[in-house]
Amino acid sequence: TKGARQRLKAVEEFSELGSGFSLAMRDLDIRGAGSLLGSEQSGFINDVGYETYQRILSEAVQELRAGEYSEAFEGEDGEKAPLPPAPDTAVDVEADALLPKGYVSNNTERLNLYRRISDATDAETLDALREELEDRFGALPPEGEQLLEASALRLHGQQLRLPKVVFKNERLFLYLPGEEDDPAFYEHVFHQLLERLATLDQRYVMKDTADGTTRAIVQDVPSLEEATFVAEGLATEEAEEETEAVAA
Repeated sequence: TKGARQRLKAVEEFSELGSGFSLAMRDLDIRGAGSLLGSEQSGFINDVGYETYQRILSEAVQELRAGEYSEAFEGEDGEKAPLPPAPDTAVDVEADALLPKGYVSNNTERLNLYRRISDATDAETLDALREELEDRFGALPPEGEQLLEASALRLHGQQLRLPKVVFKNERLFLYLPGEEDDPAFYEHVFHQLLERLATLDQRYVMKDTADGTTRAIVQDVPSLEEATFVAEGLATEEAEEETEAVAA
């Protein structure tokens, strides 16, 4: 379609780092969203939903604050602009992570719960969802436990700014971003992550894949729960270091 071709052209035009805001605004214009603060928002919002629209807009503004207009967003006390938002972390686990139909029988409700779990941004939200599930549907089945563990693992991966985390064959694979893909990772996270990995003694190795991706592999991880525990230990420390680095 004409709109699709325009969006592809916009992607090409704004493909450099830091262009997320421009691309989002161009996409809004192509889809007929109208002005950001006006009333003609129906095209884009109807396509993606209001919550997703708000998230896209928020992420675009955060990128703008952390990028070319960071100086304009500094506080009067010289406080640094926040880091650009961490990319979504893809998680692949060797486990059945789901809400069985026998546990939540209504398809619409089950999909809504999946969305809420996916949208969780912190451990407290996941804990609240666990309590809600147990209160409404009874004790979580093993698959439900694995789903929440996988979701927690994803959150820790995002804290570490990792594009992908995999758990299989009793090993935890932490995929590092490319230097051009996420400079903030190498400025604020990388060295502290290596220090934390070093505390695992001989349990971890660093390896490059055929496509040039670097992975930190933690070995002898017997379960998804243990993998989440290891990632939490790494991420908690990194989150503290990152906060200190930004505030410095």
